[in-house]
Amino acid sequence: DTTDETLTFINLADRFEFSDDLRVSSGLYASGSLIVEDGQTFTIEGITYTFPQSDGVGSGRFLTTNGAGTLSWSDGVGSGEILTLEPEYTGSVYFASGTSFVGQLSASGSYSTGGIVRTNFYHWESTKSTMQDYWIATRVTVPENFLRWDPVAPIKLRYRTGSGSSAAAETGTGANFVSMKLFDTTNTQITLNGATELSTSTQTFKTADITGPQSTGTYTTGSGLTLMVRLAALDPADTNDRGFADVGWIKLNWETSLR
Repeated sequence: DTTDETLTFINLADRFEFSDDLRVSSGLYASGSLIVEDGQTFTIEGITYTFPQSDGVGSGRFLTTNGAGTLSWSDGVGSGEILTLEPEYTGSVYFASGTSFVGQLSASGSYSTGGIVRTNFYHWESTKSTMQDYWIATRVTVPENFLRWDPVAPIKLRYRTGSGSSAAAETGTGANFVSMKLFDTTNTQITLNGATELSTSTQTFKTADITGPQSTGTYTTGSGLTLMVRLAALDPADTNDRGFADVGWIKLNWETSLR
């Protein structure tokens, strides 16, 4: 070094101080505390880690990396949780859109193949030639360790209809379909993608991947959100063939914290 460096014993602080860097090629042992002042980065095995400048808020926080060496405090992500609602949905209420709609709702019907029960579902049918609909609304409590919705497929819905056409359904001239609405814990309606006028052409059950809540809304832990499922059916020819709309399980996929 071009500058003289010193090793000084500070009597008042009762410690030795080096005026420049100290490199230890073997083990470094200490019987007391290791105190780092004005230090934010550590290099371990060639990887430099940048530590946060404050402690985590609350107990049970985890120190996580962004993959580039920057560390931050987080709740930690658990293995996730899937809440499955099977008909009859717990705590549900049922209502029509108006007083003149005609149809029949069968709760907890079972669809089977070869004597094996495949799924339970709600079955809504009508013999009217104009669209008749019915609603199922249920409240779901957000778990205490809720962290966020699954970013890819937050909601899955099992459904089946009597025909594959739902064109102009809102005007009463369409066919059979299933739709869903979601209201967050502040009772604000969330825009859902892939949840409107779902229909099947082969009368077999399909699964809809519904998105929207992963990017917007308020989901306060311990509070309730509302799910509403609309079943719409008609018999276009008015031949008593009974158009129908069925809905089975609903799966809510969310990530949970480890706290």
